[in-house]
Amino acid sequence: MSDRPLPCQLFQARVNGRALQVASVLGGLSLRPELRGPSRHWQWKVIASGRAGRKRAGIGLYFDPDLPLGRHELVGHPQIRVVYYDTPHGRGTLYHSQHLQSGVLTLLAADARRRCLQGCFEFGISAMGFQVSEGRFDLWPG
Repeated sequence: MSDRPLPCQLFQARVNGRALQVASVLGGLSLRPELRGPSRHWQWKVIASGRAGRKRAGIGLYFDPDLPLGRHELVGHPQIRVVYYDTPHGRGTLYHSQHLQSGVLTLLAADARRRCLQGCFEFGISAMGFQVSEGRFDLWPG
């Protein structure tokens, strides 16, 4: 395993219909932070930040390296965590996996040895009128 970041070849998503204008992406395998003691668990992470309309926004996807390829429902999934934040009008909003009412991650490729990661995602909170759609990432060593 490696904690070196992967260069991102592609990250895209729409937030409430607006394209996320990606300014930076960090992705790869890293040790998962623990509340107590040293970390011993690896995780894939994909973190993108940029702008959605006038808001600074970011999306973080975190999941276990042994998550099988295929489609996974996000609501209540113990191996997948999702974070979304934005800062409208100088105040921050943060949504976490626990808030989601719907969502899917389709993992298309995850190869720790070759350091490749590819997938699609969408998630939302219908009660808040919040939706991330057409999410896609494709990372591999440069």
